[in-house]
Order: sequence, then structure tokens, then C-alpha cells
Amino acid sequence: MSKNNPEQRIAALRLMNFKGIRGVEDTDGVLQPLQIELRPITLLFGPNSAGKSTILQALAYLREILERGNLDPDRTLVGGEYMDLGGFATLVHEHDLSLPIKIGFVLENIGDRLPTYLTAEEEGSIQDSSRWYLETAEQTLERVMNCAVDLTVRWSAIQQRAYVSELEVSVNHEDVVRFASNDTATDTSVTYLDTWCEFFSDLNDSVDKPHNTATFSDTISSALREGMFEEEHPEPPPPPDDLESLREWMAEFKSWSRTPASVILTGIPLAGQRDALPDLGRRLKFDESVWRQDQDDRWEQNGWSSVYVESVLSSVTVGPLSIMARMCSELLYIGPIREVPDRNLTLSRSPAAGSWARGAGAWNQLLVDDGALTASVNKWLAEPDRLNAGYRVDVQRFRELPLAHPITTAIEVGDVLDELDLSTMLRGLPVNSRIVLREEATGLEVHPHDVGVGISQLLPVVVAALSRPSGVVAVEQPELHIHPGLQVELGDLFAQRIQEFDGIFLLETHSEHLVLRLLRRIRETSEQEVPPGKPSLDPDDVAVQYVESGPAGTTIKRLRINKQGDFDDRWPRGFFEERVEELF
Repeated sequence: MSKNNPEQRIAALRLMNFKGIRGVEDTDGVLQPLQIELRPITLLFGPNSAGKSTILQALAYLREILERGNLDPDRTLVGGEYMDLGGFATLVHEHDLSLPIKIGFVLENIGDRLPTYLTAEEEGSIQDSSRWYLETAEQTLERVMNCAVDLTVRWSAIQQRAYVSELEVSVNHEDVVRFASNDTATDTSVTYLDTWCEFFSDLNDSVDKPHNTATFSDTISSALREGMFEEEHPEPPPPPDDLESLREWMAEFKSWSRTPASVILTGIPLAGQRDALPDLGRRLKFDESVWRQDQDDRWEQNGWSSVYVESVLSSVTVGPLSIMARMCSELLYIGPIREVPDRNLTLSRSPAAGSWARGAGAWNQLLVDDGALTASVNKWLAEPDRLNAGYRVDVQRFRELPLAHPITTAIEVGDVLDELDLSTMLRGLPVNSRIVLREEATGLEVHPHDVGVGISQLLPVVVAALSRPSGVVAVEQPELHIHPGLQVELGDLFAQRIQEFDGIFLLETHSEHLVLRLLRRIRETSEQEVPPGKPSLDPDDVAVQYVESGPAGTTIKRLRINKQGDFDDRWPRGFFEERVEELF
């Protein structure tokens, strides 16, 4: 976990009927999404074509949904032409358009980032007697330890398009709310809302609650018209006679005695939605027909109004989606083959979508750098106790002097220009940049095109790791074309960066050397023997996911690591058993 800011992170992805991933059956035989745990360093291992890239593609698809509302994408924002998802028909399991795709995520420690969705004018209109509700809601939202959101995407045969048919949200492991939409997008409504779950109970009761104020459940009950309730809270059993049993009865059923209201609501129409996916730019709005007509004041003396009810529900539905949309917008993807830059490499002022996917984004990042990033890259690239790749990056700035320029003409005829005129003319020339690599041993300046292909594959990975303050950095085969000695040092690069980096390194790899270095640092940290200048690492910082395909689809198993730097779980088919077979 990021040591400087452990506040929020993507803890897991949830997938069902997505490409090769079918899902998992629960104890009742019902298919549920497969949950893939993510940690600051997440390694995806497995045979070729087993489905490792599926997880990276799921993140790209999620970004398309949340950022562009694109449920049927081919080329993506993050991958450009290097990641063509092929549309819904390609993404759905076995290309079966009758199946729903479920794609979701789990966020941890996001409570203090959840907005209340109240405008300044609305906050200012709250009566003093209702201020307590606003403060209690904000404090309750801060206690959101985790939030899971699942989107169900279906194909509409009527409209010949994909749409979000369901949105399901749970808070602190409790189901809270569900939206549903039909395939004509003419009816989107709240089909489940548990107002008396533990999360909302924090809004119901407080030692600081003013006298005679209504609970959250009571407020919704009084604000909505009759007939909106599907299921009432069941009556508790009769209280027992003996004192000890009575205490237990009161502890278990005390909340039941405090509200006669229904706690599960259903069929509340939502206004202004295309389908079950909310508009991330605004607060939820219930259809006006569901509110009681005798509510003249939007802010009641002793309870929440419709505005506040909508705001609280927006915080736990629209809020997590907005946070995830921001995280996805920071997604950086580097594909399995990075291009060697051309000799005439120049700054791209409008990089094409997917430029990072082919490695070009890294070179462009260095061209616009003010020097700090280049210095960090060179520290890792060239120093003996780091990657020690034998080269360092040199970003050169220069002005091009055309042959027909007055300065050129003056030099050719031997004229002496006035110093002020010379300075003015030089400032008028455009500044260009170029990147060269300088060989450490000889100081020889070479073009990136003239060195081994390994450097061109390595440098984008190093730049990506060092240039991103947050988000997800997804890399396919970070070890491609580089020496084993460099592969182990990449492990230290990732381990060092998660001390400052508030995000995730998602690495699809076959490198035994990379994982062995991470295991070594975990063991050294546990034994307090980390060498000076080297990073410490905890088992919870690393998730090794083994991806394998079989008759039931793609399976993903996390291989747990203990503090001794060993695996608690056996590797499927052995741990790099090919090496053992060759040695013995």
C-alpha cells in the first residue's frame, strides 16, 4: 500500500461474462462476478493466451463507459489502434448477445472524497434545526471503508445497442441500493433501497442527535407518497422473560422498535436518465410523482427534504462512479511491443490516443520535461546500484537557423551584427528539442535508434513509473528484451515507487526474476535486513494473480505471499517448473 497516502485505492475488479471470464457460482449455484484483488504491485502470470490481457482490457472498457458513455467500443482512449476491443459482441462471453456483462470495482477508504451533492444555495437554505443532518451525513460518509459497484451491460435487440440494465452498490459489505432500466430506456427506477442497513443506521442514530428529530428511514417514509413500499420491516419476536435474554433481545432488536416505517423501497422512478448508469455530472433526481404533495417546504423543520434524500443517495452511487472515472482517466497503458523512435523524433503537441501504448508517449514526456523527470530517469537508468543500463538520457534544446536567415547571411559575408539585434533575432527562432542517449563508459552520444532494442523497450516503463503521481500504470511484459539483471532491478523500481505513488502497477509478465526480487524485499523487510538505499516491501503490497483458461472459462487465483517471502499457495502446474526440469 502507498505509504504516504493510504487513503484510497482500487481494491478489486469484478467481472462476469467478460471475454473468457464466465464468473463463479455461489453456494446456491447462482453465477456471480469473479473478484480480482488488486494491490499497489499486481502481477499477472499465466500461460500465453490464458486471458491475462483481459484484466487490462476490462479497465479500458470501464474507462470508455464512465468517461464517454461508450458501451460498444472498438478503439479506446487509452490504447488507440493498439487496443481494439471489438465492441460488445466481441467482449461478451462466447460472443453470446443474450448474456449480460457484469463489470464492477471495489474502492477502499474513499469516504472523505464522497461529495454531498448539495449546491451552496441549498446548503445555505437549511434551517438551523436541520444542520445536524448535514453534519451527520458528512461524518457518516467519511466512514465508508469500502464501496463495491457493479454495472450490468446488456444488448438491446430492439434498439440494437448496448445499455446499462442494472447498477448495484454495496457499502461496507452491505447491499444498499440497486437501479434498473428496461431495454428501451423508457423506465429507470430504484428497485432496491435498504434504508435500515448498518450504513444508513449511522444516519439514524447519534448521541448528538437533537431531541425529537426524525430518523433517515422515517424521513423517506414521510417524504414519499403512500404505496412506494414493497416490504415492511418484520416484527421482532416477543421479548423473553429472563433479564439476561432480554438484554440480548434488546441489543438485537432495538432498532426495530424505533421505526414503524418500511425499510425496503421499490419502484421509485428516476428522472433524466438514459439507462441505469447515472449522469456523473449531476445529482440523482426522483420523479416528482413519488413525493408527497403536501411538502411545501423543501427543508422541513424536523427532517430531510427530497433534496437531501437525493443528495445522500447520490453520494453513495454517483460519488463512487465519479471517483472511479477519475482514476480510469489516469490509466496509462504500455503495450507488449514498444516502438523504437524515429531518427527525426519531434515533440507531438497533440499526442494521438494510445501514444503511450506504443511507447511514444514516454519519449514525448521527456521532450516537454523541465529537467526533474529526466534527472529521475537517469538516476534509475544509469547508476550502478540501480538499473545500470549503460546509458543516460540527454534532452537537448536548440534553435534552428535557416540558411536564408539574416544571421546566416551576416556570418557568411563576415558582417558583425549589433549585439541587441543578434539577441532579438535569436529569440525569434523557435526552440526545438531532441533526445539522445549518452553512453556512460565513453560519453559517446548516440541516437535511440542506434542502440540495442532493449533500451527502447525499457525506457517507456521507467518513464511511466516515475512520471505518474497516481492512477493505474498497466504494462504488458515490462521485462521484454532486457537482461535478467535489469529485470530484477525493475522489481526495486516498482517497490520504491509505491512509497510515493498513489496508484497501482498492473504488470502482465513472465519474469521469474522480477517476482523473485519482490519476494526477497518482503523477506528482508520482515527480518529487518533491507540493504541501505533499497525499498522495503510488505506482503499486502503485492498481489500475484495466476490466470489460466479451462473448460469453464478463464480462472484467476491469487497466490498468497507470507512475510518470509514465500508463497502460501502452490503454483498451478508448479512454479516455473520448466527451469526445474531443465536443471534436474
